[in-house]
Amino acid sequence: MEDVTTIKHRLSAVRDAIVSIMSIGGAPGAAIAVIHEGQTVYSDYLGFRDIANSIPVDEETIFPCASMTQAVVSAAVGICLEEEKFGWDTPVKDILPKFHTRDETLHHQMTPVDLVSHRAGMQSSLCWLGNINNVLIANKNSMNFINDLQRVKQFRGEYLYNNLGYEAAAHVLAKATNGNGKTCIKDLVKLYTVFLDAGADQFATGLTATPGSPLNQLPRLWLANISMNPISRHETSYAVG
Repeated sequence: MEDVTTIKHRLSAVRDAIVSIMSIGGAPGAAIAVIHEGQTVYSDYLGFRDIANSIPVDEETIFPCASMTQAVVSAAVGICLEEEKFGWDTPVKDILPKFHTRDETLHHQMTPVDLVSHRAGMQSSLCWLGNINNVLIANKNSMNFINDLQRVKQFRGEYLYNNLGYEAAAHVLAKATNGNGKTCIKDLVKLYTVFLDAGADQFATGLTATPGSPLNQLPRLWLANISMNPISRHETSYAVG
């Protein structure tokens, strides 16, 4: 295993590449942190959070969460599983009666794990998010939008990225719309440290809960559900979140 000094050196070596990517994409600022064995071993703050006033990015600069909200939605699913509110294999239609997609396979067979593992084959939509990660479909209309989507790939047959499954999961949880949250690197480090610590504990103990932690069912959340590159010799799978 690499020591901390080596890790820091490798990360510092790619800083110029990150700055170049930011320039190409028009990103004014970025915050980076790396956790290793329970400790934050590297952090860096690039660019500005306020260009007009030359205020630099820091650990409390607010950024859109984007797809990082998927981990939070999946964690909430794990809590509901621990509380036996539903099971991984419970049909979504039995949990959420207003889930009634036009596709009969999705309607009758979709389960919570399908919603959060990008394996349902359900079409995505470019109409969902704006260019600043703002959700364009009102929460009250989102289920109608989801129900109108078709299945474009084999159900559970291959990986097909689709945030709308997480939106449906958010409805299952009666929570806010997925993808529109905001946070800072300081809080994300806390979140992911808790994820890693609780996950290590639950793998070691064989239990589904960790004393003092709100996170449950992490070994199941991290279980491989669908291959992401089935034609590669080096198989990579997607779990949830």
